[in-house]
Amino acid sequence: AGGDGKKAAGVADPARIWVGNLPAEIEADVVTAAFTKFGEVTRFQRRNPTARFCFLTFASADAAKAAVESGPIELDGEELTVQQSTATRVRADRVRNTRPNRRQVPQEE
Repeated sequence: AGGDGKKAAGVADPARIWVGNLPAEIEADVVTAAFTKFGEVTRFQRRNPTARFCFLTFASADAAKAAVESGPIELDGEELTVQQSTATRVRADRVRNTRPNRRQVPQEE
């Protein structure tokens, strides 16, 4: 990535971490609050309310690194696993909807 502020395709975000072993149905604000001691959390991502993991994005890579280096974090009686995220955001090679939209309304001329 150059100085244009854009991330390179296929590169993991250094400010993003993976948090595993979440207590079932724990609220996003509780998880976020537990990690603000490392820095500002700018994004919480979980696919569904019962998922046992989430991704957190910090305002800085240093904050994410501090969270990872802190070791396991206890929350609601569970020992959370904290790792640097290796997921990438760019998935340009995927085609999301390969079937034509059957509900498409013809345009009038």
